[in-house]
Amino acid sequence: MRVTIPAIDRATLALLGAVGGAKLAPITQNLRVRAWDDQVELCATNLDVTVIARVAGKSASQAAFCAPAALLLNVLGMGDVEIGIDETKREGRASCGTYNVHFPLAEPDMFPLIPDIDQGNALEIAPHELRRAIACTMPFTDNPKSARVIFHGVHMKVEAGRLTTEATDGKVIARYICPVAGETEAQDVVLAQDGLKLIARIPDETDGKVSMCKLTLTPTRYVVRMGGVTIIGSMLNGRYMDVTKPLPDESKMHAYRLDRKALLAALRQVGVTINSETQRVTLTLGDDLTLETSRLEVSSSRVGSSQVVPVHEKPDGVQSLVSFNALFLRNILTAVASDEVTLKLSPGVKTAPRGVTTPAMIYSHGETNPWWLLMPLQLPK
Repeated sequence: MRVTIPAIDRATLALLGAVGGAKLAPITQNLRVRAWDDQVELCATNLDVTVIARVAGKSASQAAFCAPAALLLNVLGMGDVEIGIDETKREGRASCGTYNVHFPLAEPDMFPLIPDIDQGNALEIAPHELRRAIACTMPFTDNPKSARVIFHGVHMKVEAGRLTTEATDGKVIARYICPVAGETEAQDVVLAQDGLKLIARIPDETDGKVSMCKLTLTPTRYVVRMGGVTIIGSMLNGRYMDVTKPLPDESKMHAYRLDRKALLAALRQVGVTINSETQRVTLTLGDDLTLETSRLEVSSSRVGSSQVVPVHEKPDGVQSLVSFNALFLRNILTAVASDEVTLKLSPGVKTAPRGVTTPAMIYSHGETNPWWLLMPLQLPK
């Protein structure tokens, strides 16, 4: 029995390699290969996430076998591969040019059962929109080692032709809304980080054409299909919080327009003298923005540094004082795609001697989607 597999792009091989070879059980260290007519299907799983890739190929008859994932993926990365199967000896041989390698075969029936999910009601979403949704929210999911398992993933809601993605780690809230096509029931689910990282890496071009992403959400599983790659994963169990509850009244907030790159550069500069425990950076907003840090948590400390960033737009006659965790602020600015950001602060200098204490809102300038909410720190005494 012979199976011919043409060269596979590196992005697809990387997706298969990310889950293939999992040492959870001997069989999960293998790729399952199925071939029929002019199609070849490669499947890898770590029991939480499954990656399936379908490519054009040749096979004289239907074939199915399991081969060591690391070995087979290395050979497939070299170019066109011809695989010969000896059912009697339970071994295979992969050839690419003058390179030949022999490998043992595992029984394909022992491979974990892949759930069959109806794709009839799949939503269609532009690949760049899905990647943007993941980039804006996934960095703000909670640490996988924390006890709040539901916050380890990204919350997704589908209703009225919109996909809303939300994430929080208890310190930052991120939200992004994008349009979707297709009719389906309202969904409210949470996708784990591991699967989202792989979804963001799916190649969206097949034969030079950009394909739409098809997304199916069920209470227990999700399926993402783009081009010839399909990713299937499990949902996190639990009910997500309503992230709109802590939102401040934006009509009463002061808006400042700032240069994102200049602000990021200033944060890196003052980060040299930042307190390693609190990561506190203090912002004074007036005609300019002054960032200050101190290694000692007292206002009289001189072991610190400051940087000035121009303010492009500000409310007249208003000066604000606020303190943030520099790491959280930097993560938000990194997720913003535009050159400028809008920072909205509630008025707090007159009523709170220690600066603004209500949540701040951060947007790409000129947009209200996506947005990030960041809780301030109390200023040092």
